[in-house]
Amino acid sequence: MKNLNSSIIAALVVLVWCAHASAAVNSAPADIAAAEQAAIAQHPARQLADEAGRANPGLQARRQRSAELEQLAEVADNWDDPRLSVDYMNAPVDSLALDDSPMSGLQFKLSQRLPRPGWTGAVRELADARVQASRHETAEAELRLRRQVETLYWQLVLTRGLRRITGEHIARSGELLRAVRARYE
Repeated sequence: MKNLNSSIIAALVVLVWCAHASAAVNSAPADIAAAEQAAIAQHPARQLADEAGRANPGLQARRQRSAELEQLAEVADNWDDPRLSVDYMNAPVDSLALDDSPMSGLQFKLSQRLPRPGWTGAVRELADARVQASRHETAEAELRLRRQVETLYWQLVLTRGLRRITGEHIARSGELLRAVRARYE
């Protein structure tokens, strides 16, 4: 009878546990994914890589260069500015008056350089391509830096773990040596 009661209790415990586990699995896959993402974001390797990305002067310079290229791309297809010029011509050396010489005069010019057909579009496409290339180079450099920081972090973790394990092995070897000496002395 005791065996039967303990079997029934064990079966009930297993059933309750299975029901609880299936309810938790069905109700919280999004919570688990969010928790995993939060754990990954809070991991020391990720935090170190983020800090390295923010503090690296090379990446800051690349980001600044990308921003500059974006600003240049915005005005790349603009026409040149119109030009106004004033010419003071054929005035005598000893007088600045225009009526002293029949060939002297003032000449005003207003000019606007017109681009060739398709030129502004091509310049804009080239500027946009440079911006895109700069963004990709910046992203690549950032990923390379992150990978390097995370690799070094995990190498440090491995080295520390191996150091701890080696210390434990040395201690156990000392214990084994003492046991063997005690046994055979």
